[in-house]
Amino acid sequence: MEITLFNFENSNIHINIVARFEGEDLIIDGYDHGKTVEKLTGDSDYEYNTTLHRDGVLKLCKHLRCDPYDKNGVLNCIAQKFHGNHCYSEFSDFLKKKKIDSDGFSW
Repeated sequence: MEITLFNFENSNIHINIVARFEGEDLIIDGYDHGKTVEKLTGDSDYEYNTTLHRDGVLKLCKHLRCDPYDKNGVLNCIAQKFHGNHCYSEFSDFLKKKKIDSDGFSW
């Protein structure tokens, strides 16, 4: 199960950010590629990811007031609060502010 938080495409850039569950882990994945990304980073694509394990999902759901055992509901709740071009950074900032542990990477 997966939900799109943001998707944008023009001749210079394509941005896709999704939220999904893999087992009990909640994953927010982002992928940007195109000419604009190459100008900014020197590479034509940029990937980023944040993973919340079970305890993190429970804490997140407490703050968002959603049922942690309803995965579709959790994804919809996330999409309602975090959407648009800055959703990934807003989600990351929210986790830090609420002291919710997560793992992540970018390249």
